[in-house]
Amino acid sequence: MAVGAAIVFGSNPFFFQFDQMSTSIVFWGMMDQSVGACAVLAMAAVWRSLQSGSRVLLTLGVCMACFALMVKPTGILVIFSTGAFFVGSEALRLFLTPRAERRKEASLLLYGTVAFLILGGGSRCCQ
Repeated sequence: MAVGAAIVFGSNPFFFQFDQMSTSIVFWGMMDQSVGACAVLAMAAVWRSLQSGSRVLLTLGVCMACFALMVKPTGILVIFSTGAFFVGSEALRLFLTPRAERRKEASLLLYGTVAFLILGGGSRCCQ
């Protein structure tokens, strides 16, 4: 339900002061809301993958973060913040997990780090 609400309300304009300035050659219009919606969906998917240990949700979160970069160049901050959140949270969980049960956590941490590096770096190069 929260994902549906993010999709429906994420692209609606919050403010109507998007007038084009005569001195600017670039006009982004309402792209800020689109980047915000991509960031929310990416963080929600990564958060849910941390809770369930799902690689599919993690891949979806990485792809949504990379799509934010395709929408607007400031999406690199979305990739960085989502990746830092995932790596930090999973590293803390790995540190707090007993030694006998660390294999699954280490596998998810390695998969997520490689996914963020390859897809995030690749989408930056393609822009």
